[in-house]
Amino acid sequence: IATVMLLPKVTLGNWQEKEIKASEVKVSPEDVNKTMDELKRMRAKEVLVDRAAVMGDKVVMDFEVSINKVVLEGGTSYKHPLVLGEGRMVPGFEEKLVDTKAGQELEFDLTFPENYYQASLAKKEAHFKIKVLEVFERTLPELNDELAKEFGFENLVALEKQIGDNILKDKQNKAQQKIEAEVMENLVKTATIDEVPEKLIHNEVHKMISELRYDLENQGLEMPKYLESIKKTEDDLHHDFEKPAIQRIQATLALKTLAADEKITVTEEDIDAEI
Repeated sequence: IATVMLLPKVTLGNWQEKEIKASEVKVSPEDVNKTMDELKRMRAKEVLVDRAAVMGDKVVMDFEVSINKVVLEGGTSYKHPLVLGEGRMVPGFEEKLVDTKAGQELEFDLTFPENYYQASLAKKEAHFKIKVLEVFERTLPELNDELAKEFGFENLVALEKQIGDNILKDKQNKAQQKIEAEVMENLVKTATIDEVPEKLIHNEVHKMISELRYDLENQGLEMPKYLESIKKTEDDLHHDFEKPAIQRIQATLALKTLAADEKITVTEEDIDAEI
């Protein structure tokens, strides 16, 4: 005797009745200027100086972060470079380094913000120990043809055009993804779908956790440390992923039914073009 799991029956509804419009996509001068500023920072010239640091300088330092006199895991760094004014540290941190010089040591307390990416540290007061090693004055290049040539373009006009084209394509992709999400939501919402088997949900949850683990590893993180930072266990993760897993399964089943109803086929040429 063999036991097999049957896929839920799907009956599509009146999904064609809802009109979904694409939002207008534009590239503003501010969009281009923001990217140009980032390129300028990438080509900044740095000179070691013997003076107090000011905003815009790069400070190289050793630092240690502790809470209740216990040094945080990953809270120690040596020869750490930081450009003052870029806002890459806890709010208030960079301001503490203004007017410091090489060789100077300082200690201060700061509170992690409420929306800090490591939830376990949010709103907690931490103690920082800093030793300033070097101060570099940074000079940003002018926006001209010479800068454009450093990035492989004939002139500044060509560089700005490519940046504008890239931003437009990125915005168009995001707008298309938004439309696709709305279409899928409408397709599932208007359909009648039988109850999804627990085994199918279980398999999809495991797939989603594997995808999360892969993304974390690509960022240099490990699952146990990630779970610790969000104060959850893997069982909690399984529970949290159940609803999204059901939604993914329903969307897949609805699409399969739509493809069958509309007799949609894919050619080898279509597959090769996508690859």
